[in-house]
Amino acid sequence: MGRVPVDDVVAPVLAELASRGAPYVGVLYAGLVLTADGPRVLEFNARLGDPEAQAVLPRLTTPLAPLLAAAANGRVDQAPPVGVDPRPCVTVVLAAQGHPGAVVRGRPIEGVDAAAAREDVAVFHAGTAHDDAGGSSPAMTPGLAGALSARRPAPPSWAPGRPGPCPSRGPVG
Repeated sequence: MGRVPVDDVVAPVLAELASRGAPYVGVLYAGLVLTADGPRVLEFNARLGDPEAQAVLPRLTTPLAPLLAAAANGRVDQAPPVGVDPRPCVTVVLAAQGHPGAVVRGRPIEGVDAAAAREDVAVFHAGTAHDDAGGSSPAMTPGLAGALSARRPAPPSWAPGRPGPCPSRGPVG
């Protein structure tokens, strides 16, 4: 997809905001859906929240702090070039049974340490509790992959697991 989202989606939005006297400085996440006619905007998000950060930041090869500092100081033109790992990133969210409603608490996730030990996987915890046995729940595990399959019927082999029934859903998009 390359620069298409930047040139055809993000740049026109930023130009329109500036033309209305509201230039935008900060993180602008464009959630896109790939269609036969090219990318289409699903959403814009002006925060760097969980799902966006977990799928995008692992691919960033340029340190994030200088990029954010340049934006905050109005010196984007002096920011270092943005480097991006060409590998796709897959994020697996391990949510508690019943999420987002009445969740079942206290069920351990197996294999978190093994997943985190891999060079191509990062484990982020959100709403987790660590017990004396080292268990935690839930966690998000983004992993960089050599290639993405059009269909991923099961979580990647590096994803931690959970004993017992655990609802699952396929990729969104």
